[in-house]
Order: sequence, then structure tokens, then C-alpha cells
Amino acid sequence: MHWFRIVIGGSLALALPGISILCCYTFGTHLASGSEGQLYGVLGGVADALKAVLPIGITAAFAARQRARAFTGMLLFATFSAYSFASELGLYALSRDAQASTVSGGKAGFDLLKQERERIRERLAALGQTRPTGTIKADIAAQRQNRLWPQTAECKDASTAASRTFCAGIETLAGELASAEEAERLRADDAKLATKMAGMDLAAVMKSADPQSEALARFTGLSPATMRDALAVLVAVLIELGSGFGLWVVTVGSEAKMAAAPLLNAQSPSMAGASSPQAKMAAAPLPVKKPAQKPVDPVKAFAKAMLAERATGEVTAAELHGAYVEWARREGIEEMSATALGRRLSALQFARVKRGGRVLYTGVALAAGSRVN
Repeated sequence: MHWFRIVIGGSLALALPGISILCCYTFGTHLASGSEGQLYGVLGGVADALKAVLPIGITAAFAARQRARAFTGMLLFATFSAYSFASELGLYALSRDAQASTVSGGKAGFDLLKQERERIRERLAALGQTRPTGTIKADIAAQRQNRLWPQTAECKDASTAASRTFCAGIETLAGELASAEEAERLRADDAKLATKMAGMDLAAVMKSADPQSEALARFTGLSPATMRDALAVLVAVLIELGSGFGLWVVTVGSEAKMAAAPLLNAQSPSMAGASSPQAKMAAAPLPVKKPAQKPVDPVKAFAKAMLAERATGEVTAAELHGAYVEWARREGIEEMSATALGRRLSALQFARVKRGGRVLYTGVALAAGSRVN
């Protein structure tokens, strides 16, 4: 069950850093075009990936009392988290704006078509009812068969009252024909607009540009713009908490078990699952000798019994502490921490240097027969 929890929890914990890395990469590609945008995207993704494992390293640094390294890790974590947070806010804003622009553009196009149809209908109402253009053209053709048509030079020379009446009738028919032709053109345009509007998705056109923010705004009494900003912050915080601390929280159980394993092995071979003879021998408690009288200064007694002076000899602080623990167990003396032992050795004038990140005691060596687990 423990490993099942680790596998499932670890998989879910890795999913959020993956999403956060993808957000940082996608947002970085929007900062510039071409290869430069790709470079910014990779930079943000790599930094965000490192952010996911930094809490584990910071915890280990504090456990090892390496405060400088731990605080440096915290500074990096804060910097990477700030950039990732800004990336997720920016990406959320880009997606919201794109959605709102698409919906607004569709609504604006639909409104323009609707207004154009209303203008056409107003013009048709102003023209009134018209006869078909074919009928009007036939009447004009019939009038042109009248003898007055050639006598007036096609109504260019209407000098008599009869000819003027005749030509006025021709002009009236010509005006009616123009109105009828305009009405037919307007009806054709209206039919095209109607077909175009019928092809549009009315559900997409009529829906709100940001229904989520508007619904929350109605419940909270805040403005839709404020709710959009709050939602963006909420999404970014969700991703940051999950990607920054999810892996660290999930691995706590396994780390604690690993840390407790040596103690379990030392206390009880059966609890540690040690079944082999080698494991049982390694886990067996050391023989303890109960002296009649404990030494007044156990460190002096340890140095006299376990250390030998050598001009070129040197022993690490870890080896020296391990040898002291073994000696104290055999002698039945209370063990001493590495820090306390170091202070006592310094008081006894043991030479100590630091080299390669390790503390070394010079001029001495472990005596023959001493061992360090």
C-alpha cells in the first residue's frame, strides 16, 4: 500500500510540474518570434522544472545544517516561482482575450448583418409596392409604338400639348421602372444577408464572452473584470502550489522510512526484514563492557587508548567520531555527539584543519585494531 501511494501520488505530483513547465514554455514563446521565442520558452520550462525539486534539496540542506545552501535554494525557488506565476497569469490572460475576441467578433459581425437588413427594409418601405420590372418595360415598349414617339423625336421635341402629355407618361413609366429595379436589387441583397445569417452559429454568437466571470460577478457583487483577475490568480496559485510542493509532500513518507531504516536495523533485525546471516550479524548489538569505574575524562581515555601520534597522520572528524562511538559502547560510556566531541578535542589542543569541505585532525591516526562502522 505504501508503494502504491508513492507511485500514484508521485505520478499526480509530477503531472502538475509538467503542466507548469508547459505553461512557462508556451508563455515564453509569446515573448518573441522565431528561435528567440523558442529560447525563452525553453529557459522558462527548465527553470520551472528545477523549481519542482528545489524543496527537496532545501529540506536536505537544512537537515545537514548547510544554511547557506538552504537559503540560496529558497532564493532560487522564490525567483523561479515568481516567473512561473507571471507566466501562468499571462497565459491565462492571453487565452481569455482570445476567447473574448472571437465571441465579440462573431457578435459584431452578426450585428452588422442585422443592421444592414434593417436599412434595406426601411428603403423598401420607402419605395412602397412596385410592379414587376417586366410589366413596366412592356408598357414602355407599347408606348413607343405610338405615332407621337417618332413625331417628338423620341420625346426630345414635345412642342404640342398632346406630345407633352405623351412624353410625361413615358417619363413616369421610366421612373417607375427605376424604382422597381432598385426594389428588386434590395430584395436580392436582403436574401443574401438572410442566407449568410442563417449560416452563422447563433448559439456561439449569442453566448457571453466570459460567462464564468459574469456568473461569479453576479454572485459576489464584484465586476466581471475583477472576477477575471481573481480567477487568473487562483489558477496560477493552484499550479504553483502543486508544482512547487506536490513532489516534496508526496516523498516525505519515503524519506522518513529511509531515514528510519538504519535505526530499525540496529534495534530489531526482524522489523527491518533482515533474514540473512550477514544482516543479522550487522544488526546484532555490540558487546558492552561494564567497567567498575568510569574514567573521569572519557575523551582523554579514548585518545590514550585509540589514537596514536604520527607526524603525517590525519583522521576525518567523521571517522574519529565513529571510532569514539564504538569505543564508548564497548566501555559502557555514554555516547557523545560529533559537535561535542569536536569541542572537547579542540580543548585538548588537537590540531584541526578544513580541506575539501571536510574537517581533518592532523598528527594522529587510529590505533591498530580500532574500527569504524
